[in-house]
Amino acid sequence: MKTVAIVNPTAGYRRARRDWPRLLASLGAPGANVATWWTSGTGQAETLAARARREGFDRVVAVGGDGTLLEVVNGLWWESRGPQPSVGVVPFGTGCDYVRSFELGPALGDQVMSALGPATLAVSLGLVRLQGFDGQPRVRVFVNVLGLGLDARVITRFRQQRLRLPGKTAYFLSGIQELGRLTHHRITGSLDGRSLSTDAALVVFGLLVDCLLADVALPIVR
Repeated sequence: MKTVAIVNPTAGYRRARRDWPRLLASLGAPGANVATWWTSGTGQAETLAARARREGFDRVVAVGGDGTLLEVVNGLWWESRGPQPSVGVVPFGTGCDYVRSFELGPALGDQVMSALGPATLAVSLGLVRLQGFDGQPRVRVFVNVLGLGLDARVITRFRQQRLRLPGKTAYFLSGIQELGRLTHHRITGSLDGRSLSTDAALVVFGLLVDCLLADVALPIVR
């Protein structure tokens, strides 16, 4: 397969920058045939994924956390030129919740081989239509779950603080801080054509295995 890895060098407190080249080299021939594209900021993984589809790559590997995977999936989904590549994941990020649903192997080297291997599995995507803080509509696809309210606030605080602590510890502290500011949000919209109106501190939408596309239309939580 023609394969490219889109790597977030800051993932895992910059561990990806140091360890990814070494991991590829340790694989021998399979690793030598993988192109590596490094991201340099938020949103670039999406741009690079779209480029990978246009250039005819068969496999795009997201190397980083859940945010890197989300950008890669959106880049591939919204780019219409070229055949749709399959996606591999190598978890270097803090949470990496999505890959816990799959058996990728016990060690990082095993997980890289799974990401590069021929086996694939069809998974569900969700589609969300949001109103941004600027009032403009946004449309995104997502994997795993879509979280609104407390979930989003914890992630925002975690990114803003940039605590020099192990990832899970910093995320836990961000969660405790946001619990101290817990408020309810008015959320209105629709879910698969049914109206939705609720006051909640946290709303999470999950995807069923047999759900090809869930359509969620909501204003972004303030």
